[in-house]
Amino acid sequence: MSDFKPLNTYSQGHALNVLFFDGDAENEPLIDNVLSRIKSVMLMHEAIASLPPDVSLDGVPFSEISTLILSDAYSLLLALNDREAKNKQRHEITVTVPDKQEESSRV
Repeated sequence: MSDFKPLNTYSQGHALNVLFFDGDAENEPLIDNVLSRIKSVMLMHEAIASLPPDVSLDGVPFSEISTLILSDAYSLLLALNDREAKNKQRHEITVTVPDKQEESSRV
């Protein structure tokens, strides 16, 4: 069974968590989603920057879209970071030998 985790507060658009991702997903699809979202924001900003100077544009909607998309990416990066931190803790072994300094290693 999947472990669904809520996206960041900025992604929700509501006080209740309604948008989730599969916390059991492999790293690669999560990273692919992060990269896709970041690239889409970059392309949107590049397109806006290349508009002729005489084009009038309200930047507020684009700012809101950027915040939502980057918040999604941020949520996924936090999940990957938490996963990595837990993985390191799980594999850390501490050895104590009498009359010697404590040693740690990761497996």
